[in-house]
Amino acid sequence: MSWLVADICAVQVFLVSTPFVIGNFDVASEPSVPLLVAGSTVIAIGIAESASRSLLTTALTMAIWAYGCSNLAGVENPFTIFNLDYLLVEWALAAAVRRLVVGSARNTDTATAAVNAAHVASEVSDARRRYEREQWALMHDTAASTLLMVGQASALNTARLAEQAKRDIAAIELVPHPDDEGPIDLVPMLRDICTECVTPVQFVGRNELDVDPIIGRAITAATREALNNVDRHSNATVAVVSIEEHAISVKDDGVGFDCASDLSTTRHGIRNSIVGRLRDVHGEATITSEPEMGTDVEMTWTDNATVETSVDHDKSEIDIARILHRYGYGLVTVAVVVALLGTIPMWSGHSPLGWKAELLVAFDIAAAVVAAAAIRRPVPGLALWQLAVICTAPAQQLMIDAGHLTDIEGIKIATTWTLVALTFRSTPRKSLLLLAGGWFLACAVELVRSPTRETAAILGCDIAGIAFVQGIAIIFVVLLRSGWSQWRELAHQYARISALQAINQALQRDYYRRYEELSRSVVPLLRGLADRTLSPCDPGMRARALIDAARLRRLFAQSDSFDHPLLQELRPSIDRAEAEGVNVTFDIAAALPELTDDARCELLAAPMLLLARSRSQARIVVTTGPGSVTLSVVCDCTAEARNAVEGLPNTARFELTTLGELTWIKLHHTLIESTGQLQL
Repeated sequence: MSWLVADICAVQVFLVSTPFVIGNFDVASEPSVPLLVAGSTVIAIGIAESASRSLLTTALTMAIWAYGCSNLAGVENPFTIFNLDYLLVEWALAAAVRRLVVGSARNTDTATAAVNAAHVASEVSDARRRYEREQWALMHDTAASTLLMVGQASALNTARLAEQAKRDIAAIELVPHPDDEGPIDLVPMLRDICTECVTPVQFVGRNELDVDPIIGRAITAATREALNNVDRHSNATVAVVSIEEHAISVKDDGVGFDCASDLSTTRHGIRNSIVGRLRDVHGEATITSEPEMGTDVEMTWTDNATVETSVDHDKSEIDIARILHRYGYGLVTVAVVVALLGTIPMWSGHSPLGWKAELLVAFDIAAAVVAAAAIRRPVPGLALWQLAVICTAPAQQLMIDAGHLTDIEGIKIATTWTLVALTFRSTPRKSLLLLAGGWFLACAVELVRSPTRETAAILGCDIAGIAFVQGIAIIFVVLLRSGWSQWRELAHQYARISALQAINQALQRDYYRRYEELSRSVVPLLRGLADRTLSPCDPGMRARALIDAARLRRLFAQSDSFDHPLLQELRPSIDRAEAEGVNVTFDIAAALPELTDDARCELLAAPMLLLARSRSQARIVVTTGPGSVTLSVVCDCTAEARNAVEGLPNTARFELTTLGELTWIKLHHTLIESTGQLQL
């Protein structure tokens, strides 16, 4: 800030010294070096600082320069200084550029943050799913092995099998639950815990309370520990569990203890299982107790203050498009305002062009209207308007005597600003070339008509003070478009990541649903083996064990392969076959290529028919080779099923082999790489 103030002060000192800097230069009718310095200051401060600060600096600059010029010849009042009012136009343009560019950058930064957060969330989610599946697979390997031994009649030691089944049940009960996206109802979980307590429990308070899954599991575990302490230590006649919006209390009428003693801090259950668990979810556990007065455990928490990483891309895209359009309209406004400022000499009756000046201003405004219409959509004949404006710039110099060329500087500047507005939809190179062409023709004609040093100096000031600013305005269009393009790319990345996340979450939910279904089927079998109410020698028991073992191994060992759309579409047929008592085994390649919808339909039509008609067993093998996918099915299906397969229209190339009651079909699909995708 100190350097900024120093710069502004230096500029003001220079401007107040205008009479000593320019001597007899006519600042009333010609551009000058102080004008360039003042304009550069206004633009630089307008882009770098807030609108209020830059406006204050602009007003100060105009006032100081007007004061510095007040004693010069020909300056009757500040409004007679050439282009003093143009400094306000430059400030408005710079302030608008800053506002729009900052808005575009803010939207781009928001999209970047959202994409980065989505990447992190995706990686965390993938890591969590891998961990969950590893844990589930590890804990269920034993259960699958137990069931496989029963199904294959390899475990005849009933006592050992019972112990192994008990171990498997304990492992299943320890399987972690995935963190669902939505909240969970805490009340049913607490009611289940209360039913496990030996001491009578009264449950009071809310009937529903949705909380974050992580918070819910922490509170549930802490409440279970508090009730365990009631059973073990309190000798209470009743315990009361009270649940409110962000608080749960477990109160008993037992013997209590002295909170001032070391007991409350040394007990593992209190320190870790209650206080530690609440602290881990940014909650708090308060334990109040007195001897013979019972104990009150109060747990409080707050909702997780998560950072919102999503972004409304439809709204953001509209916002960025609106920013770009506003900038275009800003250029049109500048062109119109500068054109109107060029009419001031006409009002005073001092315009050397007479009625021609009115015609030129009207033409500039008409061209600005065309430029405004072309901001949102292409306008036919826009190139002709651009060419007409370029030709108008030198034509103005031919409409007036050579001695009055400097009197139409305002109209020339208005015409070039109109050209800038007309090139809004053009490429950066074309826009800059058109602007350079317009200025080159105008300057060339003016130099030919008035080949003096003064004319060259004036044109140099015009190019440095006006053309340079117009070029910067075009470059800012490029920056805004670049920001828009970058934002759209980020939006596409975010959409791809979000879609992938949604697919993975849907697959995970389906995976967990199947896991729960299997648990409901497997646990009764294991309990029957553990308490010896089910015999491992029973044929029906063996068949059920084989089917459930295969389902477990498919769920855990080949989970990644079954996420492929081909296997996802085949899975319902496998489920129906297993529901009919068919033992389905499989061998799936680790990485399957992408397949089109038509390719998957042709590959799966025959296997689905055979699985639906299988009697007791089926084996599915999917392999990949260089440029091909092979799917084979071996099953004991009926002859009608084989005939139905042979009658399928437009099936993929296949080989059908029959050996007794066994049918083996082998389907081949050739992958053809086309436009970056694999197609049939």
